[in-house]
Amino acid sequence: MRIGGIAMDLFVKPRKRENIDAHNAYILGSDFTSLVAACYLLRDGSLKGEHIHIIDSVDSFHHYESYLSFVDNRSLYLWDILRSIPSIETEGLTVLDEMIYLNHDAPMKTVHNIQLSDQLISELVHFFFTPDEQLEGKQVKDVFSQDFMESDFYYYWHALFPVNDAYSFKVTLHRYMHILTSHSMISPKYCMYESVIVPIIEYLDAHHVVFHFNTEVTHVEIEDDKATAFTIKSEGMEETIDLTNQDLLFIHTSQSKDSIVHAVVTTQDEKIIHYLRNILQKDPLSGEDITGGVIPINESAWELNWTIPRQPYYKNQKENECVILLHGLHPEKTGDYVEKSMLESKGYEICAEWLYHLGIPQNKINELSLMSASTVPYTHTNTHCEAHINGRNYAYIGEGVSLPYEYPGSLDYLVHTAMNAVYSLLHITRSIPAYRYSIEDYLSVFSSLYGDETFMESQSFTKRLVLKELLKRIEGSDLEALLKEYKFF
Repeated sequence: MRIGGIAMDLFVKPRKRENIDAHNAYILGSDFTSLVAACYLLRDGSLKGEHIHIIDSVDSFHHYESYLSFVDNRSLYLWDILRSIPSIETEGLTVLDEMIYLNHDAPMKTVHNIQLSDQLISELVHFFFTPDEQLEGKQVKDVFSQDFMESDFYYYWHALFPVNDAYSFKVTLHRYMHILTSHSMISPKYCMYESVIVPIIEYLDAHHVVFHFNTEVTHVEIEDDKATAFTIKSEGMEETIDLTNQDLLFIHTSQSKDSIVHAVVTTQDEKIIHYLRNILQKDPLSGEDITGGVIPINESAWELNWTIPRQPYYKNQKENECVILLHGLHPEKTGDYVEKSMLESKGYEICAEWLYHLGIPQNKINELSLMSASTVPYTHTNTHCEAHINGRNYAYIGEGVSLPYEYPGSLDYLVHTAMNAVYSLLHITRSIPAYRYSIEDYLSVFSSLYGDETFMESQSFTKRLVLKELLKRIEGSDLEALLKEYKFF
């Protein structure tokens, strides 16, 4: 496996491995990562579909429906696989074609106007270039002022990336800072399940990939860095499947940390839609992107945030029906209107809490939440990464896999873990995309503007004296290393 975004073999179909038809692949778990791993086994690994088995204790694919409805425009790993998945909407197009065309015609535009004072900008820039080792064991609140922690920027960023440790916060800034610019977010035509996951499932079905639902994996036997067998339980019967030297095993993994509650609010009531229209100064039913991502409610005890995706959100959505997505980052706390935690609340109570924070008159909240809207809550387990070590014939995939300097909460991350696992076990020589982080965007200008001459050399003698004094202040920092890399001096 090679990492290199500009290597020629990035665009080449990998060679078919000798004796690949003798291989079987077993994927334990049927979430999005598992589906993508099966796609890579088919497309780049040249495995036969009937030799790929996806095993899960669930009874269907509908547990995917709470995935976010947008991604950033630099999701290189996600784009890499979606370019091969045929659209189920338009013949001759891929899912990627469909998403790009849609967002060219009707791009997402943020409604947020996030501004920071000079002091808070200074804090953010200083943190941006703080060496990783200085952040070890620290929380975000340990390295920023209270003013920053209460700023619109922090509430917005934390709604998108709910991390509390300083290092992870820095990773999200380096990886995703570009999303604050216009047209950096991309949304599918419908919800992620219908626009992305269903086409992937149909692609796998068309290639005869075998799905084993209602089947629990109870044990995996690993000896001397090799998976030798695993045990499944279905309809009360246990069976042990022995693995041959040609068989591959992919293990979906995640580690519980805390819970985030999602809720989908659906309404046709003009009273609620009227309130939304006044708040956003947009028509939620226009068919355009409305909120351009999440809107955090800063004063919410649950840390509620909400978004209105492009309507219709579902293919079978009724006319004049509006779907709103809610997320609570602290569902264990007591609400501001509902006197219980979000985890304990029923759907209509979650809706009531949201309406309260929208400023709806309190004498109308209960009626609107009970009679005018349908609210379905989902609980999602947030995860942290561990250093799972792959073996000779098995590999880990999913949010629980540690990738250097990546945020595990994105679809792009999940695709990356699946791609790494398949390419590593099958020794696929095609390069995988090399991501360029937001931090590199403006620094790369130095090398392109000045060629062999450094930025420092291009300045006058007086300016060089001043710059040298400034450079002393960043000695030993990430900023110094990056400026050297991009020929600043």
